[in-house]
Amino acid sequence: MLDLVQIGIKLSELRTEKNLSQAELAELLYVSHQAVSKWERGLALPTIDNIIFLMQYYEVSLEEILCLGPTKKVTVETIFDGHDRHYMIKEVLQGNIEGIHVSDILYLCSNEERQFIIKDLIDRHQTIDHRLWPRLSPTERYQFIKAEKEGKITMNVHQMASYMSPNENRKLKEKKR
Repeated sequence: MLDLVQIGIKLSELRTEKNLSQAELAELLYVSHQAVSKWERGLALPTIDNIIFLMQYYEVSLEEILCLGPTKKVTVETIFDGHDRHYMIKEVLQGNIEGIHVSDILYLCSNEERQFIIKDLIDRHQTIDHRLWPRLSPTERYQFIKAEKEGKITMNVHQMASYMSPNENRKLKEKKR
């Protein structure tokens, strides 16, 4: 997955290094200045043809334009600064950001992002542990209880028992009858 925000920042930097306006670059590429603006704001990507032109014009590699090199050190406090939110959430879910667990960023996420996280964890049959449980809303907890009862995920119930309400414990035990 590509971080469109970082790519946009990179494209803007490369353009300004050449002292070009968005309109001037657009003219070179036979696109609108609005298209260039969308690229630089991380809302869209140039076509492959345009990326190849930009690589040659700016004398940079594909990896540099697409920001595929090593990433900067991020912290929980700075995880979404200058990055596409969806990209960073996926990176955390896949364990690609050292030292940051999904439970560390959950409070920073919108309801839609939280639902994306829950769906991803369930779809990938992840083990739910004591780090995540206290940060979940009651509705989110019941989504995981239902998924565990259906065999879609594993929950370390013994480790999490002290974090669960009596009703949550009862719901989980209903499965085992």
